[in-house]
Amino acid sequence: RQQAFIPAIEVGPHGVLVVTYYDFRNDVDDGKESTDYWAVFCESRERDCTNPANWGRELRLTRASFDFLQAPEAGGLFLGDYMGLKRADESVYPIFATTTGPQRTDIFTRQIRFDRDRMAAD
Repeated sequence: RQQAFIPAIEVGPHGVLVVTYYDFRNDVDDGKESTDYWAVFCESRERDCTNPANWGRELRLTRASFDFLQAPEAGGLFLGDYMGLKRADESVYPIFATTTGPQRTDIFTRQIRFDRDRMAAD
């Protein structure tokens, strides 16, 4: 339950580095593999982003955990090739897939807004 996988990185407003990834931190022993998509941030103009301690302000991008075990089988469980990040003006938009039923994934996005003291997703 400590794995993080399929990362993406983008430079947000004011030099903030944004990394998105999936992980299993909300998984429990219930026969599913509860998975979420997250963003984490580093203020590259103020901090050394090679130091893991300087990354923080995690933001959960999935509204609810999804069952990774329902992902399509393609030589292994496969969410797709459609993950990434794109900056547009003062926001960053992650593109990510979640399972929405057996052998089915759908693509989602959330707007990550950068306020002076916090990041928020819509």
